[in-house]
Amino acid sequence: MRIPRQTDYRFILLLALAQANGRSLPLRQIADETSLPLPFLRTIASQLVRQGLVASREGARGGYRLAKQPEAITLADVLMGEQELLEAIPCKTAEQSCARQGNCAAEPRWDKLELRLRAVLATISLAEVAA
Repeated sequence: MRIPRQTDYRFILLLALAQANGRSLPLRQIADETSLPLPFLRTIASQLVRQGLVASREGARGGYRLAKQPEAITLADVLMGEQELLEAIPCKTAEQSCARQGNCAAEPRWDKLELRLRAVLATISLAEVAA
């Protein structure tokens, strides 16, 4: 399974915020410490704010922090967000098409697998991974 770069960066950003123990961190500091590109982090941070996982505050003591306790954020939230987990499979990706789409024995099984994977990821908290 391929993990998209954006998902990897989401995970790294959320781990950094979980390890900050409630303190707000400037994105520049996170970018410097993780070697992630600042413009990409800004985009990801905005998405996480909209998703309700991250809160932002402007000003001298501003920055980003987790909007929830790390125990309340699951790996399903981190790794999947609003997207499908199995996006690398042609019938699960909007940009790709498959000649068997709609008439394929595997397609409903991929749907079931995705539900099971999502359920497993929902049992693992960011706190567990960040520890």
